[in-house]
Amino acid sequence: MLEIRCYDTVIRIDKQLQMHHTREAIQWFMDYLNLTSVLQERNDPSPWSWYGSMFYAGQLYTTIGYGLPVAKTRAGQIASIFYIMLGIPIFLIILKEVGRLLSRALRKFYKRLRTARNKLPSKRLASLSMPVK
Repeated sequence: MLEIRCYDTVIRIDKQLQMHHTREAIQWFMDYLNLTSVLQERNDPSPWSWYGSMFYAGQLYTTIGYGLPVAKTRAGQIASIFYIMLGIPIFLIILKEVGRLLSRALRKFYKRLRTARNKLPSKRLASLSMPVK
């Protein structure tokens, strides 16, 4: 186990006080990194927390299907099927629109790059492209 060096003689002798200070330091560190909610959620026996449900919905409409969590009841399975039937086409439409926006942005960027390159004098371009001696 990790050994923590302490130069205070009272704490070094009293193991119970040392454990108390160690637990306080770990609790402060977990609060500082905001890990308490993550640890509580991961220790939760039910995967159906808010984030777990969003993960399940995301893996359904992206057709990834990791296998965990799964709908165990018949009603949950039927609801998942209807959600998939609506979710996959909507996801594909959104994906198409995002692709169109990225394509437009990249074409516009490439056009500006070409026009900026054409504005540079040709001598300067020739000197830039020549190898260094």
